Formats: sequence, structure tokens, C-alpha cells
Amino acid sequence: MWRGSLELRGGQRGAIMRRLFILSAMASAANFTVPAWSEAFSRKVDGADSLESAVSAAVQYLSATPAGEATIELAEGSYRLQRPLRIEFPPGVTGSLKLRAAADAKPVLLGARLLPSVAYDGRPLGPQGGAPPSGDVRLITFDDALTALSAGEQAASSGAPPGSSRRGIILYQGEERLTPARWPKSGFAVMSGLLDSGQGDDRRVKFSAPREKFQDWKGESGLRIGAFWGMDWHWRSDGIELYDASLDAFAANPWNGPYPMRPIDRYFVENALSELTAPGDFYVDRQKALIALRPRSEAPIEAPIVENLLLIKNAQNVLIEGLALEKAHGDAVKVEDSANIAFRDCFIGRAGGRGLVVSGGENVSLTRCVVAETGETGVEMKGGDRQILKPSGHAVEESIIADFGQDIRSGRPGVELDGVGQIIRRTLITRGPHNAIRYLGNDHLIEDNEISHVVRETVDAGAIETWRDWTGYGVKIVGNYIHDIRSFSDDREWNALGIYFDDHTGGALVKGNIFYNLERAIFLNSGRDTNIAGNFFCKIQNEPFWVTSREKPGWQNLLNEERGGLLFQRLNSVPYKSSPWKERYPRLSDLLSDRPFAPQYNVVQRNAYTTAKIAKLERGTECYVEFKDDNQRFKDSGSGVEGCFRSSSGSGLFTDVTSTVKDAFRSRLGGLTALQKERTHLKFFRP
Repeated sequence: MWRGSLELRGGQRGAIMRRLFILSAMASAANFTVPAWSEAFSRKVDGADSLESAVSAAVQYLSATPAGEATIELAEGSYRLQRPLRIEFPPGVTGSLKLRAAADAKPVLLGARLLPSVAYDGRPLGPQGGAPPSGDVRLITFDDALTALSAGEQAASSGAPPGSSRRGIILYQGEERLTPARWPKSGFAVMSGLLDSGQGDDRRVKFSAPREKFQDWKGESGLRIGAFWGMDWHWRSDGIELYDASLDAFAANPWNGPYPMRPIDRYFVENALSELTAPGDFYVDRQKALIALRPRSEAPIEAPIVENLLLIKNAQNVLIEGLALEKAHGDAVKVEDSANIAFRDCFIGRAGGRGLVVSGGENVSLTRCVVAETGETGVEMKGGDRQILKPSGHAVEESIIADFGQDIRSGRPGVELDGVGQIIRRTLITRGPHNAIRYLGNDHLIEDNEISHVVRETVDAGAIETWRDWTGYGVKIVGNYIHDIRSFSDDREWNALGIYFDDHTGGALVKGNIFYNLERAIFLNSGRDTNIAGNFFCKIQNEPFWVTSREKPGWQNLLNEERGGLLFQRLNSVPYKSSPWKERYPRLSDLLSDRPFAPQYNVVQRNAYTTAKIAKLERGTECYVEFKDDNQRFKDSGSGVEGCFRSSSGSGLFTDVTSTVKDAFRSRLGGLTALQKERTHLKFFRP
């Protein structure tokens, strides 16, 4: 049973590993339907140009033979794309396209360009003609692509639509991403020298830097700040410049955002020549069109240039198998309005944006895949028809999602769901600064997953989170193992949560989950109709379950709901008083006449817990929560989650949960394919 991480690094080429999970093969084939074919198209390719030509020829073949079978096999090697690979079917095609690795091959589709470098020759850098700190420094001269990327960089914010941020230059050396030279080298400083919160006429945050750092930075241009801006779950990065030398002060670019900066907010400053001190650091001098870097190894240096690697649109019956897709400047893979699209045994990652983005369509599945090292969300899936509650069937199964939100450090979860009827099953989601799963919509199934080591840089956040939607009914969160969810701060009891139903959202079944080593397991922030049943709470810092009410008028003013805010917009966007809604979720029909802001109809039953009390109820909420008398308290043995189970043995209530711990979370990494093991730098450890 995995409780953390083990390290898998490159250089183990040729290792043969068993499949990703020792689980039923039925799930892997559930979302891919192969039609009967009478004719076939087959092509083997060994380079990016031949791959693009083969895909084009396969689509032409399927246009002429709508029920045909097309197969393209990729030989061993790196396929450096000059543009996105596009798969788009004309109307009427019912056949199939398979894009897969040849036997024993590990093909890698890359969106990065190799960059030549030379040893630093003493030339002046920066506006004042400075030099980097002594040591091994290499120089790279801009080409047209790097010039365009550098000029296009803009502010990035967690409040902006995912995938919309304009990134600057991203560098890799081998499989390691390089870091803009920054202070502090890791973690954050605190905005203790705040002079202006950004609410003045010029809308610029102004702050005094530490004296010694101001002396280093005052002559530099191209500095950027990354910060949790006004809220510990709101991220923004932007340029800064010298403001007032007498105050050792810098100012950020103007911004009309909703949250003023606070003296307690955390930040770092990057792209500083004076901070080019550690292997893996790089500095971009836009004025001189140069990059200075400290190499980590002898591996070649690469810059992602291609925005997307694979675009699938209006297609159906497509299988992508055994490929690595990596080093896109933006989103690695996008699937739009397509059906029966299956990704199997793939690695998708090292993307400046999101890993896999699915919009519309039905039955798009990610099975036995690794999605890792993404600047934004790992996997985003949107689909289904909420008007008639038609499920999309999109699914993430038997996969690993890790190291997401590397650039935009909040609001970019491991997996994001929106719509109806999507599935996350038997998947490990780990190592992220904010949420593991964030969802909106109905009838999603989040089942038999392991979630750990998320919400590491934010507060007021949950490993699984949903927010501000009365209509989000029908979601099942069942049989998951949620553990080691700890925030950087412990000053508040809502810092890091297992499941967070925020701002009146509820309507879910939370059953048979294991919560271990959390600050708090479940927070129901004025949500309704939630069933908390048969869960196991061990080593929880506070009461596992917390209920608050936002029925008071002051809260509604804060949420802008009296003027038709987001709650009402989402309510009015669906036919909640009509079929099939009124049959599926009958209490919604009378919502507005039934104290809509009160946390009503919640049930807590058959749970086991080690704390003194199972719940904390805000004053006035006692009447809204029904506690059945079969919740049981037991003593924590102090010997881990298995010890907790031994302590609670004899109750007879939690056999299914115990089985989940013993069986469902084994072999998470033992079955990585040779390709996945070779491409990934995941680090999971046993604490």
C-alpha cells in the first residue's frame, strides 16, 4: 500500500515492467469500441515528417473507406514536431485509426527544439552590463522562435481561463526542466515590506525588497514576481521594475484584480542575473537576445516551441497507444468533439500548459497512462449534456497524475471535471500545490483512487473540491484513500481538507473512503443533501467533519447572491424543475422556497473515527445534520493506517474499507511500462 513516493528516473532503458496496475483488464477496454473492418490501411513510420504524412494518408483512406481500419506504427526514436499533429475526420467516417508504438519500441513525440550553446565569454549582460556569478555558464542566442516566445510572455493568474496564459521561454536539459534564476531558491519569502497593496490609482503593488537583494536587483530589467496574491489560494505572476531607490522598492505591473496584496502574502522574484548561482538556473536577457544558464549535465538543451503536440477533432474510434508526448509549450494533447478516443500506456507531460484537455464528445478515456510535470492542470475533461443529464462517459482509469500546477500554482488541479457522468477510477493523484480533483456538474464517479501530498502550498482548499453550485448533485466519492494532506501552515482549521464542499455545494455521496493524516477530512460549507457514510477517519488533527452555515444575510451580501451571483446563474442554467431533474434530484425543485442557504438534509452514518468528536457544527447547524447512532469512536494505535484498522477490528462495519486498503492500492507503480518508466521523474516515498 503506497503512502507516498518512490523514485523512478531515466537511464533504465530496456527495463520490462508489468502493466501499470494488477487489476481487471475489463476497465481498460470499456471506452473503446472497434468496428468490424473489411479493408485495412497500415503504415510504419520512423520520423516526424513521415508520421505527419502517414496520418494525412490514413484520414484520406478513411474518407474513401468509411468503415475501414487504419494503423500507424511508430518505430523507436524521437519525433520532433514542427507543428501539431492533427487528426480530424470528415463526416460519415465510422472506421478506426490506431496510432501506436511498434513492438518493443518507445517512440517520443516532442515539441521542443535543440538549442546550441557556447561557454560564457565575458560579454556584458543586462541593462547595466553585468556578469553572472562565477562558475560554469553557457550562452544561447535567440532565434526567431525564442524571440517570439520572449516577446509574447504575459502575466499569468489562477483566475484566468486555463490554457489562456501566454508563457515565455521554457528550457529543458535532457528530461529536467530548468528554473528561471530566482530568490529564494525554493519556497517563498513573505511580503513584509509591502508599501502599496495595489488598490491605489495606478493599481500597482509596491514593496521594499530586502536591502541586500535590492542592491543586487536594482539595475536589472526583466524581473518577474510570482506570488499568492491577496489570498493563499490565488496565484499571479507578473513583471516588476524599480520604483523608488530610496525605499529599496519595486512595483509590479498594473492589475485590476479583486484581491489587494497583504503583508503576509508569499512571493519569489525570478529572472534575476544575480541569482544565476545553481545548476539548472537560467536568465533571459531580452534586450541582448541571449539566455545565460548553468547546466545540470552534459545533456542537450531544448526549448518547447510547438504549442500543442496532438489535436484530435471531430474524430471517433481512435486509439493512441504506447507513445510519449512531451515538451509542448502549451497544452500537450487536446481532444474536441470526438467519440471513443482511447489513450493507453502513454506518457503525457512536461507541458507548459495542461497535459490532456477533453472538450465535448463522449467516451474519451485515459487508461494506464502517466500524466506528469505540467505547468497547469494535469487532465481536464468537460462533456455530457446537463440539460438532459446525459453522461459523457469520459474516464481516467488506472493512471498516475503527478507534479501538476508547476507554473500556475493554484486553480490548476490534477484532474478537473465539468459536465455529466465522468469517471476517475483506480488512479494515483499526487504532488500538487492545490487540488487533486476539482469538479462541477452531475453524476461523476470518483472511485478507488489514491490521493496524497496535495494542497501543499495553498490554504482554504481541499484535495477534492467543488464550489458555489446548488445543482451539483449525483456525484459519488467512493472507496478512495486520501492521505497526507497537509498545508504549509497550521494557523487555521480549514487550511488543508480532504473533501471541500464550498459555498452551498452538496448533493454527493461520500462513502467507504479512508482519510489518514489530514488536518480535517470533510468540510461542508453550507451544502445540502450530502450523505457521509461508512468512512474511516484516522490521525485527523481536528474533528473529521465540519459544517457551517451561510444562511445569514451578511454572507449573501459577500457572495453577491442577493444580486443574482454565481449560485443563481448556475441554478438558472439548468432545468432543475423539469424532467429528468425533478425525478433525479427531487429536493432541488423546491429549493428556493426551502431555506436555500441553509445546510439541510445532511446525514452522517456508519463512520469510524479516532478524535474526541466526529464533527464540529457551527452554532445553529445542529438541526440540519442527522447523526445516526452507528458512528463509532476507537483508539488510534499510533502504528499507521493498518494499526488504526486493527484497533477498530470487531465492529464488523468496515470490512469493505479494510479490503480497499489491503488490496486496491497495491502495485501503483510496479506496472509502469518501459516507456513510462524511462520518461518519468516521479518520486514517491514511503514515510
